[in-house]
Amino acid sequence: MKIRTNRKNRRNRVVFRGAAVLSLILLLWTAAPFAAALVLCFVIYTAASVIRTHRAAGRIKVRLTSDGSCERGEDAFFRIEMKNSGALPAASVRASLHFVNRLNGEEWDETKVMRVDRKAAGTIEVKADHSGCIGAELKSAAVTDPLAVFGGLVNLRNTSVSATLYVMPRSFDVSVSEASEDRYDMESLIYSQERSGTDPGEVFDLREYRPGDSMKGIHWKLSAKSDDLIVREPGYPVDNRLLILLDKCQTLDADAADRSEDWLRSISGRLLTADIAHSVGWIHPDTGQPEIFDVTGPESLTDAVMRSLQVPYRGGTSTVCQWLAAIPEYPWNRYIYLSDHAGDVERLSEYGKVIVERPGGNRIQV
Repeated sequence: MKIRTNRKNRRNRVVFRGAAVLSLILLLWTAAPFAAALVLCFVIYTAASVIRTHRAAGRIKVRLTSDGSCERGEDAFFRIEMKNSGALPAASVRASLHFVNRLNGEEWDETKVMRVDRKAAGTIEVKADHSGCIGAELKSAAVTDPLAVFGGLVNLRNTSVSATLYVMPRSFDVSVSEASEDRYDMESLIYSQERSGTDPGEVFDLREYRPGDSMKGIHWKLSAKSDDLIVREPGYPVDNRLLILLDKCQTLDADAADRSEDWLRSISGRLLTADIAHSVGWIHPDTGQPEIFDVTGPESLTDAVMRSLQVPYRGGTSTVCQWLAAIPEYPWNRYIYLSDHAGDVERLSEYGKVIVERPGGNRIQV
């Protein structure tokens, strides 16, 4: 669209200038009255167009918005709105926009041409073929005359006209049974909801007495109100601090980045459905700093995924090495490592159980 519009504008300018030059040559050669009238028309049109386009450009305000978010594969749109505070309509306003997907680095340009009387609005459709955070920025806007020969630039200084669209990754069913296994920790204040243990400080359940049960476990007050002996089942203290560590320090193409983001959303969503508290994190490949999000509900999961869509995949120092160096204390004892490369994962296994999920391959347990 941009190439077609620019070619048309260039063609119009060449034709206009050529016709003006021929009219001037004809006037100088013949001194005919119709040649003088023709040259005068060109002069008047040029002066009127320059004045009008520059005045109109100073009265045009531009606003850019988006749908906010969409699922991958859906139709997605940016909306450009223009407001003209001048008395006369702007015959044609040409807006040039630059788009970039911050996740996979894709970039492209679009041009939108609109007539603006008082207000005008138009849409720009983008292909949501890949997940990511698509940023749109208005690079320039120009008011042109009806022939698209002359133009006045809209003042965009000290003004950032931009919008963002999140193309969300897909979610699929994934097994998290191994990640949900309880890990015993005698000093923990958190107790399993699935099994009994040996810690008398917490009651897992109450049941009838069975031969072999310790007399110390009998609940005498409840037993006195019942015809049977009631026994306390002691609790099982666990430490279930889980981290999904996403490897951003690897070079992935757009399709591979889609798979990685799909796995992040799917695994975290499945853990959330299973009521398993967890965190997600990664090392930013540009800053080398860790970014961590506690996932406690659908909103916090969406926040984490949207932030991940803003961070590119870029090869560099191992994520595991940077993570262990950046985090002075390790508050997790279980890890799900999302990476197509399992290098240095043995070091992470020194701090807890590690499951390596390879979006492009098979699961590895360390």
